[in-house]
Amino acid sequence: MKIESFIRILAGGVVLIGVALTFFVSRWWLLLPAFAGANLIQSDFTGLCAPSLLFAKLGWLDGDGTIRWGARHRAPSPGEADAAVKSGVAVLVDVREPAEWTGGVAHPAALLPLSDLKGLRLSWSPFLEKHRGKRIYLYCRSGARSAMATTILKAEGIDAVNVGSLSGWIESGLPTREPRDAAA
Repeated sequence: MKIESFIRILAGGVVLIGVALTFFVSRWWLLLPAFAGANLIQSDFTGLCAPSLLFAKLGWLDGDGTIRWGARHRAPSPGEADAAVKSGVAVLVDVREPAEWTGGVAHPAALLPLSDLKGLRLSWSPFLEKHRGKRIYLYCRSGARSAMATTILKAEGIDAVNVGSLSGWIESGLPTREPRDAAA
């Protein structure tokens, strides 16, 4: 089940339960559906959803945005992604927003924000054209936004894989750099 579908089903269930509890128990239970609705609105505007961040952190969200219950899906390690990039069969993309890049980025990463992928694609379109046929490894701060980007790209038939977070790259001892330009 895709994370977006699960979150909508979960929010719908929370709203129904909250309304039922309001009817039978107390009017204060209306805060529950209000919270679920506010979370859905916030996620639509920002592209970030608190439950998907939690699921990514717990390892329940795999590379294509599918929730995996029970056994964890093994995402490629940063070392595997680095080796594929060095061999020329793949490219690495940082989908964080430009303000977040100031703390450093993975050395071989192209800097393409998720907002551009979801919007006009001023940077993404030429990048995808240039790297047609290559696997695209994606990362962000926690792995949630890169999972969203992976889902979008896979829906378009692009070989995209979520490799998680920048901290995983750093913890693997792989090189980082200060950002200079956006798309590589």
